[in-house]
Amino acid sequence: KLQFLYFIGFFKHGSKMAPQPPSTPKAAAQPHLTIDNVLQMVAMRPGSSRGVDYEVLKLVWSTLCEYIESQLVCRKGVVIPGFAHILLKFIASEALLWGTKTVLVPTLVFLPCYVSQFCLGPSKQKAPAQQAGVSVILNYCYVATMAGVGKDVVSNSIKDIHRKIGELAYKGNRLSVDFGFSKVLFTGRKYRVVWNTSFTEKVEEMTRKLNNKQIQSGVWQGNETYTGVSTQVSDIVVDVDKISEYKASMQLKKQSQIKQQQKTSEDGQRKVQRPPSAPPPGTKT
Repeated sequence: KLQFLYFIGFFKHGSKMAPQPPSTPKAAAQPHLTIDNVLQMVAMRPGSSRGVDYEVLKLVWSTLCEYIESQLVCRKGVVIPGFAHILLKFIASEALLWGTKTVLVPTLVFLPCYVSQFCLGPSKQKAPAQQAGVSVILNYCYVATMAGVGKDVVSNSIKDIHRKIGELAYKGNRLSVDFGFSKVLFTGRKYRVVWNTSFTEKVEEMTRKLNNKQIQSGVWQGNETYTGVSTQVSDIVVDVDKISEYKASMQLKKQSQIKQQQKTSEDGQRKVQRPPSAPPPGTKT
């Protein structure tokens, strides 16, 4: 009876009791590559930087990052041809009585040619902002002087480095590109930028100085000046009576300027319309 019951149970639940085939192991996660791995790959298989070893590539990259950071501190952006544009942008955060408070935002974007070549895209689209200051094209001679190598070595090395970064990102590798002041993290052809804390503190100090300078100079909407504002961004003290007097005086000033312009234009029209005077008698025409 026991054997018969066992046979009936196996017949009903045989599919569940049957041994399952061994599961295929999951694919291991891709290793997280760094800029050092990129430099080693470039040294092993160089392109235009043939003959440049790993130590020189590392020196060129660190010098490039120092040069870009020095330009950003001076509120100048840097365009690396064929690669990226690193700059500071300003966003009008809030409207104040003395004008608009400005916030500097560090920004790193890859050039359209680089994005289209390697099919890259940012993880999140940022709000549009305006550029603060000017941008300069990367000065290879200056970087070469700082690094103590030739200009061709610098230009060829940088080209091979950003080409290898694009190739690894295109293949979907997890990659971290460290600029010193920021890191660009690639995951599945998407990238996001993480800024260093010490550099963001510098940018905040620059923002504070910029706003203090605008207050001390009395910047007002419409390029007008007003001196009744305190010199601290966080604690703005304004006399309402002085503001009303100031606005009334500026309005009267504008009205007087408009009347003066109208008067000068009328005088000019009268001179044009006045007929020529007859010559005195006895004069030859």
